[in-house]
Amino acid sequence: MKHGHAGKHGSIEYKIWGSMKQRCNYPGHRSYSRYGAKGIRVCPEWEDDFERFLADMGPRPSSEHSIDRIDGAKGYSPDNCRWATRIEQGRNKSSNQKILYQGREITVAEAAEISGSSHSTILSRLKRGWSSPEIVNGKPKINQNCCVPVLRSDGASFDSVNEAAAATGVSPSSISAALSGSRATSGGFEWSRNDLRRKVTT
Repeated sequence: MKHGHAGKHGSIEYKIWGSMKQRCNYPGHRSYSRYGAKGIRVCPEWEDDFERFLADMGPRPSSEHSIDRIDGAKGYSPDNCRWATRIEQGRNKSSNQKILYQGREITVAEAAEISGSSHSTILSRLKRGWSSPEIVNGKPKINQNCCVPVLRSDGASFDSVNEAAAATGVSPSSISAALSGSRATSGGFEWSRNDLRRKVTT
């Protein structure tokens, strides 16, 4: 019998299947904080059916392979799992994402070095969907005294940042920071440039 599947408990695949469920379902597991506590779950097809898990995944190719989620934000399921080596899994990490900048691909670490920003700041910009130049250089600051038409998230519109500040009691610099993407909200509202109709908060 290949891989001890007939005995189930004797196979490495069965142990991997069991460990997968433990870290997703049981708060006492040492890795629960990185899996179950973050909403990572095992799909219903695999939860109580080892044979289905094995049929979908196949035997582990080698001792160098372990189960890997292709999209780290999603759970364990046939369309999101594969057998992968440590090197292959490392390539799948968000920190290894490539950014197209000035005609060439750079890593998150390189982007952080170029911009003078922290590694976590670059990753945060990536997750927010910022463009490549914005990821590296940051969003351009808007002069708080310029005549930029401003739209507040409740529908109120103003002819400039200063007018918005005078009408709402929120400082011009705070509104400008919200417009540039440096902060999520200002004065309890989201703000956008009214001329572009483009939401700039996250």
